[in-house]
Amino acid sequence: MDYKASLLVVDDENVVRESLGKWFEEEGYMVETATSAREALLKLPSQHWDLALLDIKMPGMDGLELHRKIREVDSEIIVIIMTGYASVETAVQALKDGAYDYITKPFDPDDLARLVRKALEHRRIKDENVRLRESLDEIQAVELVGQSKPMQRVMELVRTVAPLETTVLIRRERYRQRTGGAGHSPPEPPPDDAHGHDPLRGAHRNSTRERTLRARKGRLHRRAIP
Repeated sequence: MDYKASLLVVDDENVVRESLGKWFEEEGYMVETATSAREALLKLPSQHWDLALLDIKMPGMDGLELHRKIREVDSEIIVIIMTGYASVETAVQALKDGAYDYITKPFDPDDLARLVRKALEHRRIKDENVRLRESLDEIQAVELVGQSKPMQRVMELVRTVAPLETTVLIRRERYRQRTGGAGHSPPEPPPDDAHGHDPLRGAHRNSTRERTLRARKGRLHRRAIP
């Protein structure tokens, strides 16, 4: 099942609040609404929020103060400010305080939906980069024996595949014995039985050789008798 981002919409105007809630639910988000900054602060601890849409002009606590309060509770929540033309300068101040962006009323729902998607994608990439750096830090903390160039290439390979959710097998090259070079002696020939030869065949050859020598000695001995 795909992850559904959670949105908190805070606006004192019923039409805006209800319209935004319906639009984003149709987009596949989990949406909660609040009529005031105080109500939003009460809902804030109830669950994890990915993004908050805040109207900047509300009775009592305004959007700027609410933004500061939200950052005190959870600095990772993305905040987008909704403002009228007359308060753009105030929205710019919100950006300086850490808001992701602002949008002026009246706005096209499609424009706001694109802005929300862009903000969430930006957060996803940022989180992936953090996880990647943590993985690299873990790899660099592992001590491997050897500082040769082949070992450095292995480390580069490990860093490349570390973020992947898969199993990787690293095998060393098969050892090849060199012969005939300077300072190297050729390997000694293995015994007969080392390659599956029957040792009795060797004993049989030795016995035959001994009988042949005895026969030759007998012939020489007979020739020597007068």
